[in-house]
Amino acid sequence: MSTHPVFTAHNGFALPAVGLGTYRLNGEEGAAAVAAGIDAGYRLVDSAFN
Repeated sequence: MSTHPVFTAHNGFALPAVGLGTYRLNGEEGAAAVAAGIDAGYRLVDSAFN
């Protein structure tokens, strides 16, 4: 059972409603921040390039 809000895509795929944005994250510190987010429970990592 999910304890966090989700969005459902047109194909039925469920996406977490809260994600980790990676804008301005670079290098070792950026990688550590993403790893910490995953360890904290984030399952949506937005890595879109601007």
